[in-house]
Amino acid sequence: MPATQKQYISELKKGNLVKSCFAVKKKEMREFKDKPQQYLSLEIGDKTGFVDAVAWENANFYTTLFEEGDVIWVNGRAGEYRGKMQIAIDSISKWTEYNLDDFLPQTDKDIEEMSAYLFKVINGMNNPYLKKLLDSFVNDPDFLSRFKQAPAARSVHHAYLGGLLEHTCELLKIGEVICETYPQIDNDLFLTGAILHDIGKIDELRYSLCVDYTDEGELIGHIVMGERMVSQRIETIEGFPSPLRINLLHLILSHHGEYAFGSPKRPKTLEACALHHADNLSAQVKRFIQIMGRKTDLNNNWTAYDGLLGRRLYVQDSMF
Repeated sequence: MPATQKQYISELKKGNLVKSCFAVKKKEMREFKDKPQQYLSLEIGDKTGFVDAVAWENANFYTTLFEEGDVIWVNGRAGEYRGKMQIAIDSISKWTEYNLDDFLPQTDKDIEEMSAYLFKVINGMNNPYLKKLLDSFVNDPDFLSRFKQAPAARSVHHAYLGGLLEHTCELLKIGEVICETYPQIDNDLFLTGAILHDIGKIDELRYSLCVDYTDEGELIGHIVMGERMVSQRIETIEGFPSPLRINLLHLILSHHGEYAFGSPKRPKTLEACALHHADNLSAQVKRFIQIMGRKTDLNNNWTAYDGLLGRRLYVQDSMF
């Protein structure tokens, strides 16, 4: 039986022997280019990240042992392929003696303190329709429980339990400064948009051993899903003004800013413009913090190359 000492993805370096358990996010049998056989391609990881892994031999046997979402024990070696970490697998077995805390990262913020702040913002609103709408969400125990637990993304930013609530509270704090700086912005409308802009993610993402998309999330996406959720709630509020409804839904549909980023609409109101940039600020700053926090070489001020950003990041010694 293998030792149960956990090796984390973030700790692996090229040339390391790998003997540890990992969650399987993706599993695929692929064809060799130069011979009529298949190999097993995996994406495996833990709470510190995910890497590609390949079993060049015995693929037909290994693929019968586990499914996506399972935990497996891997014996192999860490290497590199096209500038990215890749584990070459010597053997695989399904594994059940794992600690769930090794796989699901959680926010380091206090969930109840963030929840109290969220309720304080809602209680301070003056618009009775927006306040009633928000109350209908946060006074729903099932919704509130899922909202407090959900991650805000699959991998890029706030991709951990409680991440959606943390991201939302960041937007509210940024929004308070924005609305004070630009009094032309409708404060209650902006803050309502900040709270509701990502609520579709409670159904877009699934999370057990890792964060991934649901079928609905993959096919429809959180923006459209969130717009539907808000529309349905608005229909239960008698007399909700049509112009207010349209403006709020526009905030949800345009918060990604550009068509290229999956936004059905581009911002066309002052509040939508402010929400998009506040949302992007929270996401990108947190993204940098997460990448910088994974730097392990104390003798080098640079992170590893990030493929999505297309660059390394500079980390001052006093930052982390």
